[in-house]
Amino acid sequence: MDFKIHRFSPEQSLFDHGLTTAAPMPNLPVMMTKLEQTDTASPPEGLTPPQAALWWLKKGELKMGASWEEDHMICQSNEGEPAHDLVHALCHLIEGDRWNADYWYQRAGAAKQSDDPAAEWLWMAARLTA
Repeated sequence: MDFKIHRFSPEQSLFDHGLTTAAPMPNLPVMMTKLEQTDTASPPEGLTPPQAALWWLKKGELKMGASWEEDHMICQSNEGEPAHDLVHALCHLIEGDRWNADYWYQRAGAAKQSDDPAAEWLWMAARLTA
């Protein structure tokens, strides 16, 4: 049996994390790259507000701090919008406030996939870029 080794470019970083999708999503690798490139002072152009909120969390290394505050302000500015509520849940998961995180997952109509903020970030990024 022959096996092929595939090398993925940076645009395919989502797949490096073991996530796959059954449906083709041509923009997914490009959007994931935008979300993961945090070497600038502000989010790249073309991101939706929930994607920008995810970008701020990634920039802050999924920890409390100034980037977390930026994310939280974006999420609070559009409470009741499912994508914003979903990222709001991650915000509180990072904060360590599980009860509040669970509340925002429920408001978003989504179930938490993991207690690991990095895994949740990847899941949300994939969901919000599809």
